[in-house]
Amino acid sequence: MNVLIATDGSDSAQHALREAIRLLPLATSHVEVVAVAGVLPVGVVPLGDVVGAGDPPGLSDPLARDAELSGSAAVAVLAEAGVKADYRVRIGDPATEILDLATELGADLVVVGSHGRGPMGRLVLGSVSDAVAHRWPGATLVIHGAG
Repeated sequence: MNVLIATDGSDSAQHALREAIRLLPLATSHVEVVAVAGVLPVGVVPLGDVVGAGDPPGLSDPLARDAELSGSAAVAVLAEAGVKADYRVRIGDPATEILDLATELGADLVVVGSHGRGPMGRLVLGSVSDAVAHRWPGATLVIHGAG
């Protein structure tokens, strides 16, 4: 079974990872972890950070570093549970990047955490887990809350 686990390093994503370890036969699966660094609108820079002159427009290096740390941390948690996994960092819209990688890998299952923002939060901020669950034609496992 090919399993793609998405993480952003949040409590919800870490909870989803722990639940995937508990519920799924990951030790006998091919597991990939994806962490997506979002792209900020041009001219928007996170407080305290400056985008370097050589960076693509809208890319925030701190976001890419955070994604790198999230991916490597998830692989370490999986390794502690006896699961071999690799991770990839993608840059762009999180839902789109997760779906694109799931397609590339031929994923049988996509695992994502949900922040549980509620209807108003999803309306304002959007929901990666909703987008993945509604757009992925295969199986998805959405783990709610931070347990």
